[in-house]
Order: sequence, then structure tokens, then C-alpha cells
Amino acid sequence: MKLTIDNLQGQGPVDYTAWLDGTLAPHIQRVLNQPAKLKLRLIASAAGFVVPTMGARVMLAKANGVFLFTGYLIQAPEIVYLGWGEQAAIYEYELTAESDEVLLDQKALPNRAPFVARAAGSALRQLAEDLLPGKFDVSAVQDLDPIACYTVNPQKKFTFHAADIALAARASYRAMNGALSISAVGAESYAINEIDATFSPAGLRLNRANVVVNDVTVIGQNEPQAYVRDYFVGDGLSSHFYLSQTPFQQNRPPLIEEQFTEAEIDATTWVVNDPTAAFSLVAQALQVSGGSGAGWENHRLIHRADRAGGERSGCSMAM
Repeated sequence: MKLTIDNLQGQGPVDYTAWLDGTLAPHIQRVLNQPAKLKLRLIASAAGFVVPTMGARVMLAKANGVFLFTGYLIQAPEIVYLGWGEQAAIYEYELTAESDEVLLDQKALPNRAPFVARAAGSALRQLAEDLLPGKFDVSAVQDLDPIACYTVNPQKKFTFHAADIALAARASYRAMNGALSISAVGAESYAINEIDATFSPAGLRLNRANVVVNDVTVIGQNEPQAYVRDYFVGDGLSSHFYLSQTPFQQNRPPLIEEQFTEAEIDATTWVVNDPTAAFSLVAQALQVSGGSGAGWENHRLIHRADRAGGERSGCSMAM
């Protein structure tokens, strides 16, 4: 494992591997569609040791060069005095860093029109370019499913919108080593092999989020809230009795209302497309009759526009 820290003071990345606390391994926390966090401890004396500063770039990689974490210190190191060594005092430095997208969170998003029918990956690339043009490599950002409409709130951070966009596309985004990526959930899987020599059962932790799943909320029309019983005594003269409360009712105006009082379908109200004469009026009601149903896709009864110039409404029948 190799740890390098760039304090952004012109010296470039400095190898801090030798000062890692050997009793506590670095801890990386990854949560779906949230910035990754790194916590580690350094133990060193004051001689020859440069204390990392807030905002320093941190890179943790395996010995083969594969990156485990890249990001920036989000707060000054917590310093604990451990005692006096052979040559100088010994201190413990606890560092906390967040992944690369913390740079995007430091800038405010510009006002922009909502994304309409835009692919999730395309929207994510656009937000990154709006904040830091050319800073992040977006070649690994997949387009994924389109989002019908997404409104960007400039008061929210980039990570908030990235999580919303990824959730809408059932995907997962990540920032690593100056590159953004987004892929569908489940695109990568990891197998646990208990007979592997490097497998440590003590280091395996499975946590279940304490959240409600499959919780469905149904919002419908108004319903009656109370039941009232009224009593009336007739005196032989009164013809009207009034209720103490207004009755509950739901107004459902019909989309199209037609009495069909004429002998035939009114051509000024309806456009009839009836090649087999399946539509007819019987007892002031529309009757539809026919054979097996083959070819019925061409049978339509369409309501014309309102005679006063109102908006056109339609009623289509396809059997």
C-alpha cells in the first residue's frame, strides 16, 4: 500500500507511507451515490515531517498501482500528543478526506434550463463541464436511460444532483483519480472466496440499512371524513327537510356528453369512419356490432371541435 499527499505548496506528491499507523489500517467508506470518505492515522515526530494541510490531495493505492482512493482533506488533521521519543516528541495525526467530486461541490451551479429527454450520463457530463470545464475525464460516463425532465437547483451541490440523476437511471456514479464514471447498478459484482489466502473473515462486515422498503403511498380523490344522521318529524304541512351538513359528493364531468336524440349520428358533431357500418343508434344509444373483430382498427368515431371554437376533443373507438 502506498500513500502520497500533495500539500499544494509546490513540492508535488510526497510519499507518506512510512508514517502510516501500523496498528490501524486506512478505512474507506463507500456509500451508493455519495462521496467516498477516507480516514487514516499518521504517527511521526516533528523532525522531518510536514503536517498535511486542509485541502491537500490524498492518493491511496495498492502496491501494483491500482488506486483505492483519491480525494482531498476536508478538514485540518486532528493532532494527539503521544509522548517523547528518542529524538523528539511523537504525535498522532488523524486525517479525513473525501473523494474528488468535493472540488465540484465547492462551486455553485449556474442557472440553466431543465434537462428534457436527456440521457442520465449526458446530463452528468454537462453539470461537470458547467462547473469545471475540462477538469474531469468523462470518457467512462455512460449515457444510460433518458430522464423525462430534471430541473437543476443552483442552491444544491453537484453531488446532490449527481445522486438524483443516478437514482433516476438506476445507476451508480463515482469519482476516482480525476475521472467521473456512471454505470448501471449491478454492472460490477465481487465474489467472496472463503478459501482465498488473502480472505479475512474478521474484516468482513455486512450492514443492512435501517430503512423502510416497499413502502407505497397512494393518494386518491377526497373521501368522506364523517357520517351524520339526521332525524325529521313531519307535521303534515312541510314539504322540504334540510340536512344539517352538506353531503359529500365528487363531481366527475363527462369527457363527452351526447344524448343521441337524432335518428342518425349527427355529422356536424361526429366524424364517422365506419367502413362496415358497425355503428348504429338504437333507443337513443350508440350500438357497436360486428364480426370477429378483425380489421376493427380502422373503425373510429371522433368528436368534432366545439362549434364555438373551443379546443378539439376526441373519442376514438378501435375494436
